[in-house]
Amino acid sequence: MRGLFTSTLPGSQSRAIWTLALFVAVQCADAIQTISGISQFGPAVEANPLLAFYASVFGASATLI
Repeated sequence: MRGLFTSTLPGSQSRAIWTLALFVAVQCADAIQTISGISQFGPAVEANPLLAFYASVFGASATLI
């Protein structure tokens, strides 16, 4: 089990792979919640005016991709 938590990025001495995995997971969760919110309440629910504009023009999925 210890080997599972000591994985490192190639060419690195640190265990930054866990930080990278957490970052990717949080970004995916944010995108899913943003798409869900825009689909349910419309583009006005987005706090970022640039994303709200693009979501109203291109749609939520295309905006986040």
